[in-house]
Amino acid sequence: MCLGRTADLIRYLFFFRKKTGTPPLTGSGTVRIVVQDVNDHSPEFERTSYEAAVKENSPPGTMVLRPVATDKDAGFNAKISFTLTGDHVERFVIDQDTGELKTAVPLDREEKAFYRLTVVARDSSPTEPRSTAVAVHVVVIDENDNAPTFSADKYTVHIPDKTQPGQFVFGAKAVDNDIDQNSKIVYHLGGKDADKFTMEPDSGVIKAARELVVGGVTTFQLQLRATDGGREPRSALAELTVQLMPSHLFPSISIPQRMFTLSEDEKEQVLTRVTASSPKAGPTGTIRYSIAGGNVGEALRIDAVTGEVSAGGGRGLDFETAPTYEVWVAARDSDEPPLRSVARLLLNVTDANDNAPTFDHALYNATVLEEEIAPVRVLTLRATDADSGANGRVLYQLRDSGDTDRAFALDAETGELTTNVKLDRESVSAYTLIVEAVDQGMPALTGSSTVIVTVQDKNDNPPKFTRLFSVNVTENAELGTFVIQVTSSDLDVGENANASYSFTENPGGKFRIDPLTGNVTVAGPLDREAEDEYMLKVAAVDGAWRQETPLTITIQDQNDNAPEFEHSDYNFNFPELQRAVAFVGQVSATDRDKQGPNAVISYALKHPSDFFAVDPASGEVFSKRSLSYKHTALEPSPENQYVLTVSATDNGKPPMSSECTVTVNVVDANNNAPKFEKSEYFTPVPEGASVGQRLLRVTARDDGDFGVNAEVEYQRIGGNGSELFAIARSTGWITVAAPLRARRLQVFSLRIRAVDKGSPPQSDETTVTLVVTGVNRHTPTFTALSYQVIVPENEPVNSTILMVAAADADEGPNGIVRYAIAGGDEQRAFTVDKMTGAVTLLRSLDYDTVQEYHLNVTAQDLGFVPRTATAMLTVTLTDINDNAPVFNSSVYNAYLKENAPPKTSVYRVEAKDIDSPKNAIIQYSIVGGSGREWFNIGAKTGEITSKVSFDFEERALYTLDVLAANPDSTMHSSTTVHVHITGENEFFPRFVQPVFHFTVSESAQVGASVGLVQATDADAGPDGEVFYLLVGSSNDRGFALAASTGRLTVSRHLDRETQNRVVLTVLAKNAGSIRGNDTDEAQVVISVQDGNDPPEFLKPIYEGQVSEGAPIGTRVLSVAAVDKDVRPQNNQFAYSIIGGNEGQAFRVDPQSGILETASRLDRETIETYTLIVGAIDTGTPPQTGTTEVRIVVTDVNDNGPIFQPAVPVGYVLENEPASTSVMILSAADPDLPPNGPPFTYELVGGKQQDYITVEKHSGLVKTTRSIDREITPELGFVVEVADSGTPRMTARHDVRVVVLDRNDSPSTPRVVRVLAHFFRGSFPSSGAKIADIRPNDADTSGQYSCKILGSVPRGVSIPSGCELHVTKHVAESPNIVLSLSVQGNDGVYPDVVSSVSVEFVAYDNTTVDNSITIRAENISAGRFLSESYKPLLDLMGSIFDAGDSPIVFSIRDAESDSTEVSVAVRAPGGGYRSRTHVGDALASRKRDSLQQIFHSRSLSVPYSPCHLRPPCDNGGVCSEGIHVVPERMIVTDSPSLVFTSPSVGHDFSCRCTDGFVGRRCERRQDPCSPNPCHAGATCRRHNAEFICACPPGQEGRLCEVEKGAACASQPCANGGSCREAPSGGFFCLCRPGFRGGRCEAAAADSCRPNPCLHGGRCIPLKPGYRCSCPDGRHGTHCERSTFGFNELSYMAFPALDASTNDVSVVFATSKADALLVYGYGVQTGGRSDFVALELLGGRATFSFGGARTAIASVTAGGYLSDGEWHKVTATRNGRVVSLAVGSCSENGDICKECRPGDKSCYADDVGPSG
Repeated sequence: MCLGRTADLIRYLFFFRKKTGTPPLTGSGTVRIVVQDVNDHSPEFERTSYEAAVKENSPPGTMVLRPVATDKDAGFNAKISFTLTGDHVERFVIDQDTGELKTAVPLDREEKAFYRLTVVARDSSPTEPRSTAVAVHVVVIDENDNAPTFSADKYTVHIPDKTQPGQFVFGAKAVDNDIDQNSKIVYHLGGKDADKFTMEPDSGVIKAARELVVGGVTTFQLQLRATDGGREPRSALAELTVQLMPSHLFPSISIPQRMFTLSEDEKEQVLTRVTASSPKAGPTGTIRYSIAGGNVGEALRIDAVTGEVSAGGGRGLDFETAPTYEVWVAARDSDEPPLRSVARLLLNVTDANDNAPTFDHALYNATVLEEEIAPVRVLTLRATDADSGANGRVLYQLRDSGDTDRAFALDAETGELTTNVKLDRESVSAYTLIVEAVDQGMPALTGSSTVIVTVQDKNDNPPKFTRLFSVNVTENAELGTFVIQVTSSDLDVGENANASYSFTENPGGKFRIDPLTGNVTVAGPLDREAEDEYMLKVAAVDGAWRQETPLTITIQDQNDNAPEFEHSDYNFNFPELQRAVAFVGQVSATDRDKQGPNAVISYALKHPSDFFAVDPASGEVFSKRSLSYKHTALEPSPENQYVLTVSATDNGKPPMSSECTVTVNVVDANNNAPKFEKSEYFTPVPEGASVGQRLLRVTARDDGDFGVNAEVEYQRIGGNGSELFAIARSTGWITVAAPLRARRLQVFSLRIRAVDKGSPPQSDETTVTLVVTGVNRHTPTFTALSYQVIVPENEPVNSTILMVAAADADEGPNGIVRYAIAGGDEQRAFTVDKMTGAVTLLRSLDYDTVQEYHLNVTAQDLGFVPRTATAMLTVTLTDINDNAPVFNSSVYNAYLKENAPPKTSVYRVEAKDIDSPKNAIIQYSIVGGSGREWFNIGAKTGEITSKVSFDFEERALYTLDVLAANPDSTMHSSTTVHVHITGENEFFPRFVQPVFHFTVSESAQVGASVGLVQATDADAGPDGEVFYLLVGSSNDRGFALAASTGRLTVSRHLDRETQNRVVLTVLAKNAGSIRGNDTDEAQVVISVQDGNDPPEFLKPIYEGQVSEGAPIGTRVLSVAAVDKDVRPQNNQFAYSIIGGNEGQAFRVDPQSGILETASRLDRETIETYTLIVGAIDTGTPPQTGTTEVRIVVTDVNDNGPIFQPAVPVGYVLENEPASTSVMILSAADPDLPPNGPPFTYELVGGKQQDYITVEKHSGLVKTTRSIDREITPELGFVVEVADSGTPRMTARHDVRVVVLDRNDSPSTPRVVRVLAHFFRGSFPSSGAKIADIRPNDADTSGQYSCKILGSVPRGVSIPSGCELHVTKHVAESPNIVLSLSVQGNDGVYPDVVSSVSVEFVAYDNTTVDNSITIRAENISAGRFLSESYKPLLDLMGSIFDAGDSPIVFSIRDAESDSTEVSVAVRAPGGGYRSRTHVGDALASRKRDSLQQIFHSRSLSVPYSPCHLRPPCDNGGVCSEGIHVVPERMIVTDSPSLVFTSPSVGHDFSCRCTDGFVGRRCERRQDPCSPNPCHAGATCRRHNAEFICACPPGQEGRLCEVEKGAACASQPCANGGSCREAPSGGFFCLCRPGFRGGRCEAAAADSCRPNPCLHGGRCIPLKPGYRCSCPDGRHGTHCERSTFGFNELSYMAFPALDASTNDVSVVFATSKADALLVYGYGVQTGGRSDFVALELLGGRATFSFGGARTAIASVTAGGYLSDGEWHKVTATRNGRVVSLAVGSCSENGDICKECRPGDKSCYADDVGPSG
């Protein structure tokens, strides 16, 4: 059977089961089946189309209509959202939830009167949404928002004098853009002369009200008013001036016919022809025809030239508007003012059926009650027709639509609508009828309207409950808690469908039901433990009908009962010294909650204990370790009592718990026997001792036990003195039991036992010897009263240094002597043998601490009352050299001036020795350090002196390792002395060039930088610091020089017209005073350029935006600047991007300023650009104005979603049930909304894709099954993520899920072989771990423990877990192989026994030296051992000779997921094959086989750190080495083989080329050696770096860039000036008349504006222009003047300065020898000093000198006497002179500047005089 959710929302199946028996029993049950929804219905609108009207100018948000749509589905499938499409949709807004359509802006009917929109209803299905569209027609209702308008504010009309009353004067006409009544215009006449005229209100025709003649007033003023018919009428005013003119001047007009009759639908036709003539001759008499007035609706038309009058054609004629037209036509002459005559035409219009009937309303809404007997009147319709007669008679009819069951009838004559049948609202709730009104014209016209008939409800249907109701509610729910909503449906609507609810059965009154909503709430306390289910009955009453239904409420258990312990306190006695895990006791709790999680109890300790644990399920308390009873004075002792708090917690949510106190008393076990203080006792017994006299007390202690277990009793169990002596049972006192007369010197013994009172008792025994003695008459006597002994301080411990002796004349014990030290040995340095008197050393002696000891030695006999003697022992120590000399510092710093002579004292070190003087002699020596060869030290004094003279610049620091030692002794100590060489000022500053050339604008501000002069000093440190000064008059030239940096700046306002070149003398010196020739001078030539103001942009900031998907060349915006300079060369500029153009993303047209894209943009990389655009003018120097351009890059959906990290990793425990949540995938998208989230996720591939599901919208990953880690340790799948952009971007990503282990697999026995390699003789002395020998286990999470069964070999142990350790002794024992049986478990499952064999393999340096290393990528060491180890050995065995033994002695994981394997081949004779032999054999012959064995295509055979990535910089030579770290053992594990070996590493060293140091040769030893600078630049050392002093014409850090290289090819055409762009490349500054990127295009008119100065005439050229200059002027723009000289003519100037000269001459000559400039001074002895600039042999020569010194000359450039223009610049500053020659073009207008240093045109020199 197919289920439909809408029909079968919930089905209940009732099952009955009958049991065959006697009597038969029956059980029943109910199965509730909920039919889940699928999206199989589209939304449905109530109507097929909608029409609405809205007033124009209504404010935004005005309601238009609310279409209603429903969806028969449920949930998201029935949730409808509305969207809107159509023309001008932006003018409306729709609520996506309710569908309310509102205006978004005010509407203007005059702009658009009708809108066609489409409303789309779409459900919210997340998978396959459905939608339905409906048409909505919106009519804009006219408002009177337009006033009438006249065509002009003032009119003037001329009429003939003697105009008679009723004659036409003027036809006023106004128009109104509104419609209907709002556009109907009524005219009114006003003004001071209004009484002389009349005006027709409908047509606007003005006529004379009286005769108007010239004899009176000839000018009349009228005011015209046009008013519309709106509810709030609007008006317009105009002024009319009427002037009378002589009538004979007016044209005469003639019309053949003046009255006509036409049907309003007549075709267009000519009615008549107007003719007129003018009395005026010539052009002024030309007649033009027009309509003068009365032409309502533009009904008639007249040809202006021919005078033909036409009408009809559907234009203007309307019987309903005007059945008669009175129209005035005019004939106008062409004079000024024009005069016109008028004539009247009368047109009668007959009616045609041109108007369809119209209903009063476009839409009617009516209601009718259901179940009423027909006929019932619904409403009466009314339609009108503007036509007349039969054309206007209307009949009514129903269109065949919307009333298929003929439920309504319409009276054709009256328009009354009635019902035809009884209506049922439940079947059809509303009818949409189309009614038509038809006129009786031919052909008939029809109008229509819509009638919506809503059927009103009657209460004719009972309520029906929507389902059977049952619900669960938690006990203890608060009063008022919502339980369930009882719902019912009723086919009726409104009040008839409003059911009220009540309980008819409510046992206990526990619940309340809301009568209106049906909400059932808790009304009384609920306790599941008292009642777990309630059966209620609910009634629904709608006023006429009643229905009932059962309601089952099941009370769900709430965790409202905490577990309860049987006892609040538990006490357990726990015997000490039981096994580690032993049962102590059990606590128990119960929970009154229902069976389930709320009643499941878990036990736990509230505070973790190191000694006890509780089983969470059973409550059993166990010990965690063996406990010992602690003996104390208190009983019971807190130290033996443990108080635990045990909590019982149920599994409810939230859980509830209770606690109890558990006291564990550790009780003593009698596990310690009493112990006598001595193993034997001895005592003499006086023969006269009385019976009962106490002789000796023996004592036994039982400190390990407590209580009765520690109580001791003594027993006499044997001996020959049992009859004579007794022992007290409780105290241990031995007493005389019988007289001892006549028993002198007899020896008796007693055997004594000490027994405790424990169960079972423990005991100890001792022997007591008793000797019967006489009276002790004599005291022991030493052989000497005092003893002396000399002992060296290094006497070994336990050495005997002296024997003391004493004698006693008594017999027996009274004469036996015992020795002891009674005093003087506070440091416990000595002991004396009590029997022999031998004095021995207990500890080492130190002469430096104590030189002499005085000991009191006693001798005491063994009498019952002993006698004692004392002797003095003096021990004198002798000194031994046992202390090394000690320096008071580990590092000393000494300072020595450079150039100090040899043998200069540097420092004096001193060490001290606390030994005695003979052992404290110290000798000093230098044993190491970088200065060992360059310094001496006084062996006795410690004074350090120099051997040579030192140079601070060569080396500034030396280290000395100084040794202080005792002669002929090993005692010594060392220290380090750092000798710092301090600098001396031995070099003087020198300028990097003799002449510096700079340019500066005359408009430069004070403080502006001009340039940098630079001098070098070969000294280092402070002596190498250079200071700069201006010399003499140079201080008054308007410039300042920074003393420390050499930066030259402007110090006052500059004026180029006064001084266009400035020559300065600068001085370079060191700090301090000048001492002679320790300075240097240079010349600075500064060219002052003409002032030039930078261009100014029209805006300080420009803002724009561009899409990141825009193609290259997309225009973004344009910038504009102006340059207010007057001079043409200064006011022309070009645009350039000078900053912020990251990635050269944009370019700007140099001429137009249009900014466009130059490369593809990426918003995700850079979303905002802040460009600095400059306008650079052509001035000298060029000035730059800047503006900021901010460009926002807008987003396009060009990025797919990504994961961070790229491969997400999730984790899930094995054995978890299906649908376990694993992780939530979270994607990111660099795009902006809406091109980013929300994302959708789809599982599209992967090996384990069947194991998981991915929720489409949330990215939640869940399992589809339980996973066994041992079978599937990891899941891999592919997820495709899609963003929400248009078009959608997708990306596929790998996802990993790691399956975490549970200890669910038992261990199995393991047979494993351990190969333990070690470096011969270097096995770790403390032993080492060689393997993890845990049993085989598919799990990884066990707590493994192992132990060796049987006899454990000495030196082999498992200290923890399953880690096998061996000692050095075991490993290095020859030919040892261990075979072990190891029992192990994983902490959960039973023990298994594994077999372990251990072999030890030693190797040495020979093995390492002849080995190679194979490095394989993408393989781990463990995988190699399990899969590739054996195949590698087999391969090597097949390659090498029979008898060769391949050895693998190291396997280790390396970086980048690679493995390094070190192998060697042992030859039969005991040696090894060379590494070359082994490497060649493997690399050349078996590489393919190796790749297969290692499962890797990336192999290095042999591996070398020098080859993988050359590590040495700057030409360093790499050499490699292998080092072994014996103490670091690396264990590589596999199931059947464990490989252990010391760490073997590869390292490298670099042999650096000259000038480089460092581990990788990465640093320069001397940064200027070799010279890194290009183009002959000077290298200057600056700390560890260098600075290049570049020659003229070069720049860059290494002087590697030629200045102006971008413009070297002169790319600009037509005289354009090339400029280097700051961002790279160049741009052209075009001359006037040219444009384009390279000035290649001519402007339209290159002479506008005129670029020529001083009256020059501009001649346009193609391309460009040329200036024709007046006499005395030349230059490109006629800006220059010229002077000519005949032979022997000259021009005089003020005298030149005596020491500083700067002369520039631009000239043209054909003379090979010519004097250009000459200056001289006062004569002295017939001679005077002079300067001369001249041509000698056609070459420029500059000379100076004469009176006091020799003449100095300098010559530069080539042949200049060629009649062409040249420029010569001569500069002199004292004895420094320079000469530069440049060629010029265009009459000297443009001269090339010679670059300083260019030998073809430049020369400088230093003369002998200054």
